[in-house]
Amino acid sequence: SAYAATDGDPGTSWTAPQRSVQPRTPPTLTLTLPRPTNVAAIRVTPSSSVLPAHPTMIAVDLGDGPQVRRMTEQSETFDLHPRMTDSITVWLLDWDDVIDRTALGFDQLKPPGLAEIVALDGRGAPIGAADAETNRART
Repeated sequence: SAYAATDGDPGTSWTAPQRSVQPRTPPTLTLTLPRPTNVAAIRVTPSSSVLPAHPTMIAVDLGDGPQVRRMTEQSETFDLHPRMTDSITVWLLDWDDVIDRTALGFDQLKPPGLAEIVALDGRGAPIGAADAETNRART
């Protein structure tokens, strides 16, 4: 579920649909903010495990066109051209291929994903951040 990318828990991950791997179609994740806010940066965290596959390049659109950034294996904060917006679209443009073998013995490329995405305001404070502790206590 896309919720896993914004739940405040880096132990959960959003995984793109399998169909995004062939042909290599950039998966999209759209964040809806609680209200229009000046977004100045985004913090992106890949999963701590091999799966989902780790992105190596993303594009972020605040409503004024994509801003492309290269990723490494760690959590990174990307400064963006600030913009007042209530939604953020993130495309995973490229990722490290991970091949897995299916139960029938066929090789299959695994789709990419992210553990966390957090929008940041001009002071670097999270916008509409989730409370992982509270979310864990929900049943």
